Order: sequence, then structure tokens, then C-alpha cells
Amino acid sequence: MDSSALTISHDYLDIDSIIAVNTKVTTKMESTVCKLGFIDPACDSENIVKNTKLELPIWLTRELYNDGLATFELPKGYNESFRQVLEADANVVDLHRLGPNYYRLGQFLAALNLPESTAIANCLVDTFYQRLRRIMDFSSNSPTSLTPEIGQFVGKLDNEEVKLFEESRKAMEKFKAWEDRRIEKILSNELVTKLRKRKRAAMELD
Repeated sequence: MDSSALTISHDYLDIDSIIAVNTKVTTKMESTVCKLGFIDPACDSENIVKNTKLELPIWLTRELYNDGLATFELPKGYNESFRQVLEADANVVDLHRLGPNYYRLGQFLAALNLPESTAIANCLVDTFYQRLRRIMDFSSNSPTSLTPEIGQFVGKLDNEEVKLFEESRKAMEKFKAWEDRRIEKILSNELVTKLRKRKRAAMELD
């Protein structure tokens, strides 16, 4: 998959996008950069020196990385060992604990042209497809009120998955409501037909 096809939303008013791009990552300066010492609270100089390690929001790290000034460690949920866990069985993973905007941050990382970008993009798609059936099963068969089991299941979902769960649940409720009305109409028509037959039979006897 072409990682450039996966880009995070540029809607600056979208709270999930804002939270995702402000996720902090361990960033290592690969060069001394003048006039940038202010981003390091422990730095007494106006310059930030080579090999300095900082916890920076991913949007800032991206700019430094693209300029060849820094490298960074992938967040836990996107490194190779964790991708293998997701590939084996994504349904057992608590994505919400990894980060409530797992897919959004993953899209952002996949678009950075990292050596791992393609692997991250493929992992996101595979993880979503693995978890989709279970999300649809729970949303289709869940009662109107949340049970402890459903609450526990939803608590392990990424925010995008929660939205999908809620929309699917609403759609199923509307379908069931429509189905119930249709059944009522069918029953009503059957009763009318039976009454007409009885009336016709009574008239024939007369």
C-alpha cells in the first residue's frame, strides 16, 4: 500500500486530529541547531546541541525529521514487535490504552515516508479488518442499554471504532423499528383478510 494515500485530516477544528498530532515521541537531535534551545526546558543555551533527546509532539518532530535535523522512536503501538502482535490477533489488543486515536496517529506516521511507513499502513488496514467483524457483531446484537460486557468491549476501542460501533448500533435500531412496523402491517392485513372471508362466508349462508 502506498503510505502517501494515508494522510491525517487537516481539519484543525477536529479534536481527534489535534490530540493525535500532539502525541509526544522521543526525539533525538542529529545536528546542533541554532536558536532552538527554547524547546528544551533543561537547556541553558540558545542553541540545541547534537544528540540531545527530547519528548516532543509529533507535529514538531515531523518538521525536524523532514529537515534531516532529528530522528525519533516510534510509539509503542507502531513498532515492529507490536505490529507482529496485531498481525497475530488484533482483537485481543486494547487500542484505547495504546492511544484513543490509534488510527489517526498511525495515518500521520505512515505519511512521513519512514522506512516503516508501508508496514505501518498495512498494519492499520489489517488491524481494522480483523476487528471490524467483532465490532459489527457487538453493535448488531447489543441491547438498548449497555451491559458490563459491552461496556468493557467498547472501552478497548479506538475513537474511530467507537464512532463506527455507535453508528452501526443506531442503524440496527432503526432497522429493527422499521421491521417491527412492517410486521404490524402484515399482521393487520392478515386480520383484515380473515374478517373479509368470514363476512363473505356469512353472506353466502344467508
